[in-house]
Amino acid sequence: MKDPTAYLVLTGNEILTGKVQDENGKLVIKKAPELGLRLIGITILPDEVDRIAFTIKRAKQDLKPTFIFVSGGIGPSHDDVTMEGIAKGLDLPLVQNNDLAENLKQLYSDRFNDSVLKMAQVPEGSELIWAGKLVFPIIKVDNIYCFPGGPQLFAEKFKAISNRFVGGEEFVQVRINVNLEETQLTNILTKFDEEFEELMVGSYPQYDEDRWWTVVTFDGRGRRKLEEIVEKFKREFPEPSSIEKIEFHYA
Repeated sequence: MKDPTAYLVLTGNEILTGKVQDENGKLVIKKAPELGLRLIGITILPDEVDRIAFTIKRAKQDLKPTFIFVSGGIGPSHDDVTMEGIAKGLDLPLVQNNDLAENLKQLYSDRFNDSVLKMAQVPEGSELIWAGKLVFPIIKVDNIYCFPGGPQLFAEKFKAISNRFVGGEEFVQVRINVNLEETQLTNILTKFDEEFEELMVGSYPQYDEDRWWTVVTFDGRGRRKLEEIVEKFKREFPEPSSIEKIEFHYA
């Protein structure tokens, strides 16, 4: 994979109402560069079938990520509707996976009931991924991987199959401190943004000790490539003496 990308969908009314703080998004943001993945978006959705379906369909058609990670909404309760939403977004029927149903019967034993059986309802054609010591599988349909919403379980399952997502050159972030205001940098930053399409160019105004200055960032793949871009930036920078500090951060 030359430039693998990932899109993350977080579901849960509890996130949108502030009952819990998202931890899964933070984890994926941290882990994606380490895996060589370019994270192209994160969406937080309520537990609503149509909203989930719309987001999945739009991501598949418009964003076309290599992987879609979905967190939450795969349990037995009334608001666990992620599987139904994904099935609708993919125009697939929701069916009972008999292997999963049998696993749930063994796992829950005398506590098994119709609510538990609901967790065996998955989009037609789904693959069950068993990894490590997981007692409930990761559900994969097409390029969509469905994880539980609980941060500990999410982290455990993401780690268990993260080797599936490895690809691409390492990510490098360059941070450049410039003793100029952001408005004085727009021309050269626009030039680099247009010249290097694969590069993420950022600028962030700072204020301290009665002065304005700017943090410029370059995010891209490949250590040597980023080093060459920084050298070019230094050569073409209109006021080289204003560059105070350059830091390279490797995933």
